[in-house]
Amino acid sequence: MAKASEIIKLAKSYVGTKESPAYSNNVIFNTHYYGHPVSGGAYAWCATFVWDIFRMAGASNLFYDGKKTAWCDAIRDWAKNRGLVMNKNSGKEGDIVLFDWNLNGSADHVGFIVSKNADGTYQTVEGNTSYTNNSNGGEVQIRTRTLPTIMMVIRPKYEPEEVKTSPTPTTSKGVVNVELRMLSKGMSGNDVHAAMLLLKDKGYYPYDIPATDKIFGAKMDAGVRKMQKEHNLGVDGIIGKASWTFLLK
Repeated sequence: MAKASEIIKLAKSYVGTKESPAYSNNVIFNTHYYGHPVSGGAYAWCATFVWDIFRMAGASNLFYDGKKTAWCDAIRDWAKNRGLVMNKNSGKEGDIVLFDWNLNGSADHVGFIVSKNADGTYQTVEGNTSYTNNSNGGEVQIRTRTLPTIMMVIRPKYEPEEVKTSPTPTTSKGVVNVELRMLSKGMSGNDVHAAMLLLKDKGYYPYDIPATDKIFGAKMDAGVRKMQKEHNLGVDGIIGKASWTFLLK
């Protein structure tokens, strides 16, 4: 068994992993799935990414009854038969999400929900995607997805998350300590608010910050990119490990 948070932490650790060479489908998740390197158009790997994350977490039983599938429609049918389908509006961390780009009832792509944004969209982590090709893009990425593209939200039978009851600690800057997710435009939460305060402290967010402001918007994105450019942190607008490290200095 595993917790949803553990699955997502593992999935996010592979963000940036690419097939090599490009357009080959030669990627570590396929190698694990097939038992040897593969290459060619028959080896799309969004589903093998999901399968492999559960396998590496020691929780294969939570996905497709511990069996193998690289076919998104098989995941759809399994979830229906097992009663694991959730309302599309109620997705949460760790849920598996299927996409139907053509709205024809056939699943085209699969990934994990990381979080739900304030505007009703979802932050996801997916294999074999890109900003120019949603379901055959060759990379593990964090994406923002809207409800119309979602076919199905599936909730595996995870272990319950631990309930934390201890007082919430703060940093020396008065910022509430939160789990440091990878943050990008469109996301929301306490960690987004914390990043705003740290950006302001560094001089990259010259705006008032109400206590209720927890959305990563265009102004914050511009501040993050300026900070990254000036400090050689890799300009992508995403607050990942390097940017968090700089902000918390």
